[in-house]
Amino acid sequence: AGTPGALSPPRGAAGRGAPKQRDARGGVGAGGGIRIVKPGGWVRLTGGGKDSLIVRGRLADGAHIAQGGSDHAYKFAVESPDPRLDAPPSDLEISVPVGSRVWVKTATADIEVTGITGDLDLFTVSGHVRVDGRAGNVVVESMDGNVEVAANASMARVRTGGGTVVLRGVIPESEVSTVSGAVLIGMAGPLRRARYESVSGALSFKCDF
Repeated sequence: AGTPGALSPPRGAAGRGAPKQRDARGGVGAGGGIRIVKPGGWVRLTGGGKDSLIVRGRLADGAHIAQGGSDHAYKFAVESPDPRLDAPPSDLEISVPVGSRVWVKTATADIEVTGITGDLDLFTVSGHVRVDGRAGNVVVESMDGNVEVAANASMARVRTGGGTVVLRGVIPESEVSTVSGAVLIGMAGPLRRARYESVSGALSFKCDF
Protein backbone atom coordinates (compact mmCIF):
# COMPACT_ATOMS: atom_id res chain seq x y z
CA ALA A 1 0.00 0.00 0.00
CA GLY A 2 1.20 3.54 -0.71
CA THR A 3 2.16 5.92 2.05
CA PRO A 4 0.56 9.37 2.54
CA GLY A 5 2.22 11.92 0.30
CA ALA A 6 3.50 9.30 -2.16
CA LEU A 7 2.10 8.67 -5.64
CA SER A 8 1.31 5.21 -6.87
CA PRO A 9 -0.68 4.16 -9.95
CA PRO A 10 -4.08 2.56 -9.33
CA ARG A 11 -4.53 -1.15 -9.97
CA GLY A 12 -4.28 -2.07 -13.61
CA ALA A 13 -2.70 1.23 -14.64
CA ALA A 14 0.74 -0.17 -15.48
CA GLY A 15 1.54 -0.14 -19.16
CA ARG A 16 -1.28 2.16 -20.22
CA GLY A 17 -0.61 5.00 -22.61
CA ALA A 18 -0.87 8.67 -21.72
CA PRO A 19 -2.61 10.28 -19.99
CA LYS A 20 -2.34 8.17 -16.83
CA GLN A 21 -4.76 8.14 -13.94
CA ARG A 22 -3.04 9.22 -10.73
CA ASP A 23 -4.09 9.57 -7.10
CA ALA A 24 -2.08 11.19 -4.32
CA ARG A 25 -2.60 12.07 -0.68
CA GLY A 26 -0.73 14.30 1.74
CA GLY A 27 -1.17 15.46 5.32
CA VAL A 28 -1.80 19.15 5.97
CA GLY A 29 -3.43 20.83 8.95
CA ALA A 30 -6.51 23.04 8.87
CA GLY A 31 -5.46 26.61 8.07
CA GLY A 32 -2.13 25.46 6.65
CA GLY A 33 -0.57 26.95 3.53
CA ILE A 34 -0.68 25.01 0.25
CA ARG A 35 1.33 25.94 -2.88
CA ILE A 36 0.41 24.40 -6.22
CA VAL A 37 2.43 24.82 -9.43
CA LYS A 38 0.92 23.45 -12.61
CA PRO A 39 1.77 24.70 -16.11
CA GLY A 40 -1.08 23.46 -18.35
CA GLY A 41 -4.42 21.64 -18.48
CA TRP A 42 -6.83 22.48 -15.68
CA VAL A 43 -6.95 22.28 -11.90
CA ARG A 44 -10.10 22.17 -9.79
CA LEU A 45 -9.75 22.82 -6.05
CA THR A 46 -12.44 22.11 -3.49
CA GLY A 47 -12.70 22.33 0.29
CA GLY A 48 -12.75 18.85 1.81
CA GLY A 49 -11.54 17.09 4.93
CA LYS A 50 -9.90 18.57 8.01
CA ASP A 51 -6.33 17.33 7.68
CA SER A 52 -5.56 15.99 4.23
CA LEU A 53 -4.80 17.00 0.65
CA ILE A 54 -6.19 14.55 -1.90
CA VAL A 55 -5.30 14.69 -5.60
CA ARG A 56 -7.08 12.78 -8.35
CA GLY A 57 -6.83 13.18 -12.08
CA ARG A 58 -5.04 12.37 -15.30
CA LEU A 59 -1.32 13.00 -15.55
CA ALA A 60 0.08 13.45 -19.05
CA ASP A 61 2.82 11.15 -20.26
CA GLY A 62 6.20 12.68 -19.48
CA ALA A 63 4.97 14.61 -16.44
CA HIS A 64 5.62 13.70 -12.81
CA ILE A 65 4.56 14.90 -9.39
CA ALA A 66 6.81 16.61 -6.84
CA GLN A 67 5.23 17.08 -3.43
CA GLY A 68 6.01 17.34 0.25
CA GLY A 69 5.82 19.49 3.34
CA SER A 70 4.40 19.56 6.85
CA ASP A 71 1.12 20.15 8.65
CA HIS A 72 1.68 23.90 8.30
CA ALA A 73 2.92 24.15 4.71
CA TYR A 74 2.65 21.82 1.71
CA LYS A 75 3.80 22.11 -1.90
CA PHE A 76 2.46 20.19 -4.89
CA ALA A 77 3.87 20.61 -8.40
CA VAL A 78 3.49 18.99 -11.81
CA GLU A 79 6.92 18.95 -13.42
CA SER A 80 8.73 17.84 -16.57
CA PRO A 81 11.70 15.44 -16.39
CA ASP A 82 13.62 18.15 -18.27
CA PRO A 83 13.83 21.24 -16.00
CA ARG A 84 14.21 23.44 -19.08
CA LEU A 85 10.73 22.49 -20.32
CA ASP A 86 7.22 22.96 -18.96
CA ALA A 87 5.35 19.81 -18.01
CA PRO A 88 2.73 18.66 -20.55
CA PRO A 89 -0.91 19.53 -19.73
CA SER A 90 -2.59 17.45 -17.01
CA ASP A 91 -6.07 17.60 -15.49
CA LEU A 92 -6.32 17.38 -11.70
CA GLU A 93 -8.93 17.65 -8.96
CA ILE A 94 -7.46 18.61 -5.59
CA SER A 95 -9.34 18.50 -2.29
CA VAL A 96 -7.81 20.53 0.57
CA PRO A 97 -8.91 21.40 4.13
CA VAL A 98 -11.70 23.98 3.95
CA GLY A 99 -9.78 26.74 5.75
CA SER A 100 -6.49 26.34 3.89
CA ARG A 101 -4.50 29.26 2.53
CA VAL A 102 -3.95 28.36 -1.14
CA TRP A 103 -1.42 29.73 -3.65
CA VAL A 104 -1.65 28.51 -7.26
CA LYS A 105 0.55 29.34 -10.24
CA THR A 106 -0.11 28.14 -13.80
CA ALA A 107 0.91 29.05 -17.35
CA THR A 108 -2.11 28.01 -19.45
CA ALA A 109 -4.04 25.85 -16.97
CA ASP A 110 -7.53 26.97 -15.98
CA ILE A 111 -8.12 27.32 -12.22
CA GLU A 112 -11.44 26.64 -10.49
CA VAL A 113 -11.87 27.03 -6.72
CA THR A 114 -14.99 26.09 -4.74
CA GLY A 115 -15.68 25.91 -1.03
CA ILE A 116 -12.29 27.00 0.33
CA THR A 117 -12.76 29.64 3.04
CA GLY A 118 -9.09 30.61 3.49
CA ASP A 119 -7.11 33.20 1.55
CA LEU A 120 -6.54 32.54 -2.16
CA ASP A 121 -3.63 33.75 -4.33
CA LEU A 122 -4.12 32.65 -7.94
CA PHE A 123 -1.70 33.47 -10.77
CA THR A 124 -1.93 32.44 -14.44
CA VAL A 125 -0.60 33.66 -17.77
CA SER A 126 -3.50 32.73 -20.06
CA GLY A 127 -5.71 30.33 -18.12
CA HIS A 128 -9.23 31.21 -16.99
CA VAL A 129 -9.98 31.56 -13.26
CA ARG A 130 -13.24 31.01 -11.38
CA VAL A 131 -13.78 31.32 -7.62
CA ASP A 132 -17.12 30.28 -6.15
CA GLY A 133 -18.53 30.15 -2.60
CA ARG A 134 -17.16 31.53 0.66
CA ALA A 135 -13.55 32.74 0.76
CA GLY A 136 -11.18 34.96 2.73
CA ASN A 137 -9.00 37.41 0.79
CA VAL A 138 -8.96 36.61 -2.93
CA VAL A 139 -6.09 37.82 -5.16
CA VAL A 140 -6.09 36.89 -8.87
CA GLU A 141 -3.61 37.92 -11.57
CA SER A 142 -3.90 36.88 -15.23
CA MET A 143 -2.35 38.23 -18.41
CA ASP A 144 -4.99 37.10 -20.91
CA GLY A 145 -7.43 34.77 -19.16
CA ASN A 146 -10.95 35.64 -18.03
CA VAL A 147 -11.59 35.89 -14.29
CA GLU A 148 -14.86 35.34 -12.42
CA VAL A 149 -15.20 35.74 -8.65
CA ALA A 150 -18.73 34.82 -7.55
CA ALA A 151 -18.28 34.67 -3.82
CA ASN A 152 -18.92 35.80 -0.30
CA ALA A 153 -15.38 37.00 0.34
CA SER A 154 -13.62 39.40 2.71
CA MET A 155 -11.72 41.09 -0.13
CA ALA A 156 -11.04 40.61 -3.84
CA ARG A 157 -8.24 42.11 -5.92
CA VAL A 158 -8.07 41.20 -9.62
CA ARG A 159 -5.58 42.31 -12.27
CA THR A 160 -5.64 41.27 -15.93
CA GLY A 161 -4.17 42.34 -19.24
CA GLY A 162 -6.87 41.47 -21.73
CA GLY A 163 -9.25 39.12 -19.96
CA THR A 164 -12.82 39.93 -18.92
CA VAL A 165 -13.36 40.30 -15.17
CA VAL A 166 -16.68 39.42 -13.49
CA LEU A 167 -17.07 40.22 -9.81
CA ARG A 168 -20.34 39.38 -8.03
CA GLY A 169 -21.60 38.38 -4.63
CA VAL A 170 -20.90 39.92 -1.21
CA ILE A 171 -17.40 41.43 -1.26
CA PRO A 172 -17.11 44.53 0.93
CA GLU A 173 -13.64 45.47 -0.36
CA SER A 174 -12.74 44.99 -4.02
CA GLU A 175 -10.34 46.29 -6.64
CA VAL A 176 -10.15 45.48 -10.36
CA SER A 177 -7.53 46.71 -12.83
CA THR A 178 -7.34 45.65 -16.48
CA VAL A 179 -5.80 47.03 -19.67
CA SER A 180 -8.27 46.04 -22.39
CA GLY A 181 -10.67 43.61 -20.70
CA ALA A 182 -14.28 44.36 -19.80
CA VAL A 183 -15.17 44.77 -16.10
CA LEU A 184 -18.61 43.53 -14.96
CA ILE A 185 -19.53 44.20 -11.33
CA GLY A 186 -22.68 42.93 -9.60
CA MET A 187 -22.67 43.27 -5.82
CA ALA A 188 -25.32 41.94 -3.42
CA GLY A 189 -23.96 43.58 -0.26
CA PRO A 190 -22.59 46.90 1.01
CA LEU A 191 -19.20 48.21 -0.14
CA ARG A 192 -16.62 49.66 2.24
CA ARG A 193 -14.00 50.28 -0.41
CA ALA A 194 -14.02 49.72 -4.16
CA ARG A 195 -11.96 50.70 -7.20
CA TYR A 196 -12.53 49.47 -10.76
CA GLU A 197 -10.60 50.57 -13.83
CA SER A 198 -10.00 49.53 -17.43
CA VAL A 199 -7.87 51.43 -19.93
CA SER A 200 -9.92 50.53 -23.02
CA GLY A 201 -12.48 47.92 -21.93
CA ALA A 202 -16.14 48.43 -21.01
CA LEU A 203 -17.21 48.87 -17.38
CA SER A 204 -20.57 47.82 -15.95
CA PHE A 205 -21.53 48.29 -12.30
CA LYS A 206 -24.64 47.17 -10.41
CA CYS A 207 -25.42 46.87 -6.70
CA ASP A 208 -28.51 45.23 -5.20
CA PHE A 209 -28.64 45.99 -1.46
